[in-house]
Amino acid sequence: MPAPHFNARTDHNTLQFLDEALRRLQDRNTTTQAVGETIREIYAVLHVRRTASSPREWAQFIQNARQHPICEALHQDAFTRRAFDKPRGYAGDAALLDHMYATEHGWSPPEMTWLGQRIYRWTTYCSACEGVKARREIIADMIDEISRDRRDSEVLSLAAGHMREAEFSKAIIRNRLDRAVAVDSDEHSLQLIDRDY
Repeated sequence: MPAPHFNARTDHNTLQFLDEALRRLQDRNTTTQAVGETIREIYAVLHVRRTASSPREWAQFIQNARQHPICEALHQDAFTRRAFDKPRGYAGDAALLDHMYATEHGWSPPEMTWLGQRIYRWTTYCSACEGVKARREIIADMIDEISRDRRDSEVLSLAAGHMREAEFSKAIIRNRLDRAVAVDSDEHSLQLIDRDY
């Protein structure tokens, strides 16, 4: 963490902290755990800066921070980059979730720099991502439980994304449901569901 006398309420101090955080991230000897600790520190410092700022001050700071080289460094991680760019127009699209599932499915991660790979290993295994993975398994278990009681069960998946719970549900894999319907506002997601399932 930054030194106790650190004052995140000034642009100068905050940008100096980002300089130091960038140096740590770019050190090839930094472990994945240390990368995670640095990212948590960045979040904590920016949180302090935001809560101490007026909306106008925060907007100005963000403009400056986006010009800082740490932004480019963090965006070498494909997961972080996609979350920032929102290519489908919204945060948390199904392709972003697939980054979280990639290792469990044996999918190769996208091509990234060594720093991007190191950040990716941390971001896609953070507790929030682990929660998303667990949720998928819970949903698959619920589908299986419903199908055990009734052979004519139907499942409706709202905001289905890529409906990756289908890969964990024995009821879906073994065709034990009368019907499974996926609803999503993202046409790309529905096309993938049609193709894969």
